[in-house]
Amino acid sequence: LVSVRIRCITVFYTLITCFVLRIPSLFALTVHRYDSCPDFVRSLAVEPQEWAMESEIYYFYDFYFIVFLQIFLPFGLLVGLNILIVIKLAKDTTVRKLSEAVSFNKRDDSIQKSNISSSIRNAVCTMLAIVFSYLICNSLHLGLTILERTQSSILITEEDETLASPFYTIFGDTVSILYMFTSSIRISIYAKFNPRMRRHIIAVFVELCTKCG
Repeated sequence: LVSVRIRCITVFYTLITCFVLRIPSLFALTVHRYDSCPDFVRSLAVEPQEWAMESEIYYFYDFYFIVFLQIFLPFGLLVGLNILIVIKLAKDTTVRKLSEAVSFNKRDDSIQKSNISSSIRNAVCTMLAIVFSYLICNSLHLGLTILERTQSSILITEEDETLASPFYTIFGDTVSILYMFTSSIRISIYAKFNPRMRRHIIAVFVELCTKCG
């Protein structure tokens, strides 16, 4: 098992990597103020700098590279890990059946293998639920990004090109809501399919309720 120290180091380097990857956006984006706009909400807008709009390198970074890192790479890793777990589950089941057939006296080993198999099965269910929720959100986000990059006419109002269409507003809000919803239910997914995690979560809530009470 991975120690707590290794996990903390992993989180630290992950945060550093995310920060470094977003440094170009820090210099490429700026907040424009439209003082003549009567609508306060629309008087401020985040827009790319002029050099970023003309740079093919930044376009490649902001669209292809970031989309690959945010959508395809994590999805590929999750699917790959899930396949490895399924293979491990199949091998474990085969070994357990052979063990039961060879010796009746090795029930303890068989029970232990069954417990391991159950843990792997729970891990598969957890992984599938996480991947499925992740795929839904990121597929919609990718579709919205493509529409924005291609400057699709369905995203603007015909009477006013500076005004977002109802479809754009609803679609964008739906993607944001799904992101928040799937992120919030992940703890429920872990609690549902991982008995040890479920007991730990219940213990944490009981401890919090005891302290608050």
